[in-house]
Amino acid sequence: MILLKCFQEDAHFKRIRDPLDQEPAKTPEKIPAENLQQEWFLEFLGQGRELFRIYLVNFWLKLLTLGFYHPWAKARLFRYLYASTRLYDTDFQFHGNGRELFTGWVKALLALILLEGFHQIVAELIRQRGIDSEPGVSGGHEWSFWLDTANLVFYLFLFFLFFMIALVGVRRYRLSRTSWRGIRFRFDGTLVEISKLMIRGWAITLISLGLLYPLHRHRFQEYWVSRTRFGSSRFYYEGTPSELFPIWIRGFLLSLISVGVYSFWLRAGLQRYFWSRTRLEQAQLACNLHGWPLFRESMIYVFFLIFSCGFARPWADERYNRFYLSQFGFVQAPDLEAVIQTASVESGSTGEGVSSLLDLEF
Repeated sequence: MILLKCFQEDAHFKRIRDPLDQEPAKTPEKIPAENLQQEWFLEFLGQGRELFRIYLVNFWLKLLTLGFYHPWAKARLFRYLYASTRLYDTDFQFHGNGRELFTGWVKALLALILLEGFHQIVAELIRQRGIDSEPGVSGGHEWSFWLDTANLVFYLFLFFLFFMIALVGVRRYRLSRTSWRGIRFRFDGTLVEISKLMIRGWAITLISLGLLYPLHRHRFQEYWVSRTRFGSSRFYYEGTPSELFPIWIRGFLLSLISVGVYSFWLRAGLQRYFWSRTRLEQAQLACNLHGWPLFRESMIYVFFLIFSCGFARPWADERYNRFYLSQFGFVQAPDLEAVIQTASVESGSTGEGVSSLLDLEF
C-alpha cells in the first residue's frame, strides 16, 4: 500500500516527473530590464514530500532488486532535481536514463575486475619468483619489498585513473544530457588533457606545500570553464592567479587556526570569485554566496539528518537546495536569440559508472 500511494503523484509532481515529454519553451523576444536582477538567478522549486516519495520508492526497489535498481533510481532523482531547478521562466531537463547508467556501471565494474585480475597474476608471478630464488642470490625479503612497492604503485595508478575517468566522464555525460529551453550543454575536455593538468597541478602543490595551489586551481578553472558550451555559446573564465592567491592564503590560514570552521568562508569566497570572473559570451555570471549563511545552512542540514536519523533528509535537501541555488545567476540577461543548438554529441556513461562504483560525487 505504501508503494502504491508513493506512485500517486499530485499535479505538480506529474508536471516535472517526465521532463522528456515536455516541449522546449520558446525564447522570449525581449526581457524587461526591471526583471533582470530578480529573474536571472537560479530557483529550486522541489518539495520535501515529493523527494520523500522518490527516496522511499527508490529505497524499496533497490532493496527488492539487491541494488540493481540503483541506476534507474539515480536517473529518476536527477530528472526530478533538474526539472525542479528554474532559471528565468524555464526548468532544466535531464535526458539520461537508467539503462545508460547501468551500462556505464557494468563497464566500470568489468574494467576494475580485469585490472585487478591482471594485477593479481603479475603479483603471483613475482611472489613465485621470490620463493623459488636461491638463498643468498636474490633474497626473499628483497622480492617481498619490490612486490609491496609494485602493489602500492598499482593501486595509486588505479585510483588516479578511475578518479580522472569519473571526473571527466561525469561532467561530459551530465552536461550532454542537460538542456535548458531545448538547448543542450556539452563539455569538450578530454581525459588526457585533464590528467596532464592534474598531475602538474598536484606536483607543484605538493612541492610548494600548498602555497602554489592557487596557480593550479586557476589553470584548472580556466580549462574547466572554457571547454564548456551551451549550444553554440561558449563560457569564458577571466580570473588570474594573482587575484586568487590572497583569497586562498587568507582562507587556508584561517581554516587551520579555526580547525576547519573558516573553510565555509573560504569556499564561499572562492565561489564568488570564480563566478564573478566567468561569463557566457557577454553575459556576466554572479554569485551572492557568503560564509555565514553557508555555515548556518550546512549546520541546519546536518542537524536535520542527525536528529531525525536520516528521515528528514528530503526536507533538509529541499531547504539546502533552495538556499544554495538561489545564490547563483547572471548579472545581466544573456543573448538567448544568438544561442542555437549545435550538433549534439552524447558522451558515454562510463564515468558515471565509475563514480557510482567508487561512491564519488562531483
